[in-house]
Amino acid sequence: MESLSLEKFSSLLGGSLTLPQTASVSELSVENVSIHSDRIASNCVFFALKGARGDGHNHIDAAIANGCAAVVTTDEYQSTIDKQLAVPHIAVPEPLAALQKLAAWWRTQLDKTKVIAITGSTGKTITKDALVHLCTPHFRTYGSPGSFNSQLGVPLALLECPRTAEFAFIEVAASQPGEMETLAPLVAADHVVITNVNTRWQHNFTSRHHQITEMFTIANVGSSGWIVAPGDESVAQAASKVPQKRCYTNIDDRLCRFESNAYSNDGVTAKAIFPSGARVPVTFATHLIDLAQDIQLAASVAHLLGVDESSILRGLAGYSPTAMRTELWRSPKGFTIMRAGTTPDPLSFASAIEAAQNIVTRTGKTYFVLGMPETPWTSDQIADFTSALAAHQQLSVYGFDTELHRTIAASLKSSGQNTVDLASSVEALSKTLLALLAPGDVCLIQSPKDKELAELGNVIIDALAPNRLHVDLSALEHNVTAFRKIVGPNVKITAMVKALAYGSDATAISHALERIGIDYFGVSTIDEGVQLRQSGISKPIMAMLATDTEIEKAYRSDIEPVVYSPAVLELVLQQGNAGRQTTVHLEVNSGMNRAGLKPDAAKAALDRLAAAPNVTVAGLMTHMCCADEPQKDSVTVMQHARYQSVVDYAHQIGLNPICHAANSAASVRFKDMHFDMVRIGLGLYGLYPDHTEGLIDLKPVARFMSRLVQIIDVPEGEGVGYGHTFTAPSGGARIGVIPAGYFDGMQRLFSNKSYVVIAGKRCPMVGNISMDSMTVDVSDCEEAVVGSDVLLYGKLDGHSVAMETVADSAQTIPYELAVKVGPRVQRIFSWH
Repeated sequence: MESLSLEKFSSLLGGSLTLPQTASVSELSVENVSIHSDRIASNCVFFALKGARGDGHNHIDAAIANGCAAVVTTDEYQSTIDKQLAVPHIAVPEPLAALQKLAAWWRTQLDKTKVIAITGSTGKTITKDALVHLCTPHFRTYGSPGSFNSQLGVPLALLECPRTAEFAFIEVAASQPGEMETLAPLVAADHVVITNVNTRWQHNFTSRHHQITEMFTIANVGSSGWIVAPGDESVAQAASKVPQKRCYTNIDDRLCRFESNAYSNDGVTAKAIFPSGARVPVTFATHLIDLAQDIQLAASVAHLLGVDESSILRGLAGYSPTAMRTELWRSPKGFTIMRAGTTPDPLSFASAIEAAQNIVTRTGKTYFVLGMPETPWTSDQIADFTSALAAHQQLSVYGFDTELHRTIAASLKSSGQNTVDLASSVEALSKTLLALLAPGDVCLIQSPKDKELAELGNVIIDALAPNRLHVDLSALEHNVTAFRKIVGPNVKITAMVKALAYGSDATAISHALERIGIDYFGVSTIDEGVQLRQSGISKPIMAMLATDTEIEKAYRSDIEPVVYSPAVLELVLQQGNAGRQTTVHLEVNSGMNRAGLKPDAAKAALDRLAAAPNVTVAGLMTHMCCADEPQKDSVTVMQHARYQSVVDYAHQIGLNPICHAANSAASVRFKDMHFDMVRIGLGLYGLYPDHTEGLIDLKPVARFMSRLVQIIDVPEGEGVGYGHTFTAPSGGARIGVIPAGYFDGMQRLFSNKSYVVIAGKRCPMVGNISMDSMTVDVSDCEEAVVGSDVLLYGKLDGHSVAMETVADSAQTIPYELAVKVGPRVQRIFSWH
């Protein structure tokens, strides 16, 4: 959603606006909305929604404390409060209806965007994500965040869609009668894709025909619109009754289609058949047939939208569904962890079981862990699920001591089929499974990715992978909120996610940040930005170092390059003259002397950019080079003055770019340098720039763990490791071997200088660090045994090894340490 005056925003909602005594309506604007009090972006309005899980009105004070610009409440709430709120207050009859009304208005503003609605019982998110991945290199695309497809999710998804999108892929759920009547006019679909119609949600409808009719409520597309639907006879019959439409089935020879799905060691193999007659073998990086079919549907739709055959095949090569990135993990001990959803649909469930049993070896066993559904199951659903479970023999089934699992266990027992062992907790079950799982086994865990049971997979991986980088997404959220409190409600925050989000995982971190409420993303190269776009990131992305060959790619993927040199300036102007709408940021070299145009040259560049056709100057930036060094504050002040002169000039010639200069250190230490946006890198990951500790409360996001694989008693006088740079002292030394070396991120310069923590005790690094291993002195740590966990850096159980301390030991900085974590280190993401 674009920036709106608060007055217009309130009018669009049909609300009653009340201002604090010190506020002027003309000074206030709105750019974002949130329903979560801890996830507040810049110029953000908090909608206090009432739901089954709580009442947003109870979190208004938290939203205000976290920097919201205004709140939307019920009329009833306004009449009961006995104090004036500290921010503007908009009262409406029903906040959810007001949010939907706002989304309907924004949809009318997307006049150049073709909206493709994706509906169906299951598979919407996988299909949507694959479409974004396949179409992004060729069109400006947008996809609903996550699984936003409900009465609440659809309006939130529409409000995130940028005007620049050529195609918007919007998920829409039909989980109960009447939903589509509300959602269809909001989405106003140009085209419709129906993934499937299976038994999920069928209990809410009187018949399958009733369910199909509900889905087709959204198919009110124009004369140029089309529908892609399953080849199911009932669905095809319903589609044929929709007038003036072009309708395809997923087996239509006018589309790219697939046949001969089969399992292989690498996933699911199939043959792609194009309308041209080309027949090409394809392998999908998933062992679930259902997921492969969803991706195949996306490929058919992408081809219908204009993506050519070779691009389809390139896009499918190695593609793994973003929503299922932790679907399958092979342990070093030779067994496999799989994750499946908690849908009660027997077909989807059977597909997951079939995939697990295709992976298990002849001597292996299949373990199945029951999950807890997001919504209660009916007795019919439980019966269908239990029957499907009973049909698969040779399963060891586990669950928890809950009413649902006890019911399933009793039903299976009465049928004489599989029994169910019930555990008291995730921790207890993890211990049981770790004792049982052996090479060749498969453990299928039934759980949504963001639910507690999904942590069971993490616990098992954590217990077995030798080197693990734990990434705490809750700490990430805490750090964003901490910076939001410092910069205030009207300043945007750019999250720097370059270099794999400082060595973690750019895609996973960026999706978490988009959910948290970040305003902008910063990357180094255009390709880094394209990767985020293909994964479904929709927020603005700024690329710091676009090269001359990448400007056109930036245009196609809606990435905003930084003009940092005369050569890039000329390329951007050529793009504009060629008719390509290009959005850029101009970098001012205010004193770092690394990149950017010096003030006078920057002013001249602004003149040219302002006069150029099809070029928008979205931002004006500079880099502060010494903001973390108080002894050089005079340099920072000088940089600020030089940059301010260019900012003033931009305003004089009628430009109003987003002005941004502050990095993490400057954001904390120099509040007059916040301008319109700050760029947070180091601080985002919970690392303090020099001289900022105590000024902001940050939590470390990363914890690097390994374990002892051997302990060697070294006699007095003998050396350890290459070059014998450590010699055992009098009495000898007890040396622990850790399977992490400089390829994994433990730099050779740490040798003999830093320490690790084992069983709560500091153990010094001794001897030279090798490519694959390192050694530590555990002579004073009697608790250290083979298999003991080792904390390389981060916090664990009240003990810590600060990344800053480890970096200092090698006379480097935490940035360098973070980005050098190697690819074989297992990344484990969690919310707490």
